[in-house]
Amino acid sequence: PVASAGRVILLKTADAANAILNVYPQVNSSINAVAANGTLAMAAKTSAVFFGTSSTNWVTIPFLPS
Repeated sequence: PVASAGRVILLKTADAANAILNVYPQVNSSINAVAANGTLAMAAKTSAVFFGTSSTNWVTIPFLPS
């Protein structure tokens, strides 16, 4: 979804095939200060909290399975 300051999204990958999930921001936006339109690769069976810091930027806190 489109980022906005204060928006929070939880994302979990539960792929049984251990595939990578590529997460893309909205056009002309970024995730974790990667270049605009850059991809965030999430490993299978991981989770992350995405926080919107502006209308064009997301930052994440990853969670590893225990």
